[in-house]
Amino acid sequence: MMARALIIGPKEIAAIRQCVERARARPMRLQDVMGLARKMPAQVQSGVHITLADRPPDFDRPEIEHVRIPQGYRAAFTFEEQPAGMVRHLSVSVDKRGRVPNVPAMMMIGEAFGFASDRPCQFWTEEFEPGHFAVNMMQLVMPDARITETRQ
Repeated sequence: MMARALIIGPKEIAAIRQCVERARARPMRLQDVMGLARKMPAQVQSGVHITLADRPPDFDRPEIEHVRIPQGYRAAFTFEEQPAGMVRHLSVSVDKRGRVPNVPAMMMIGEAFGFASDRPCQFWTEEFEPGHFAVNMMQLVMPDARITETRQ
């Protein structure tokens, strides 16, 4: 099986930077994050693999920023207020059913989105359409940061 090429050139870097800035301008608020978490069964909240069957019927995906990266990659990105503080959350999928990005690709894409390689990340997989999965990574940006308190 041949590995999929990953191309992150100047055009992709510019698109990623724009995506990050759009996400930074409208982070998910803690109350919205907690509302989504309350809808999920407890075993899913702590799981490392989430399927569509795990989701409640009334689960609505929040609006998030997306970037397409050449050779079939798609990245979705948000900043989110979590109980521990502000986090960056990246979800990466590929265009082929049943496949997910490999570890080197996730690390390269994560770095392009500002993930620090010397800080811990949380990883999990998630089915977002039947047979289509994404690898998620989340990293704490600022402990105990609450930016909605300063937003009007």
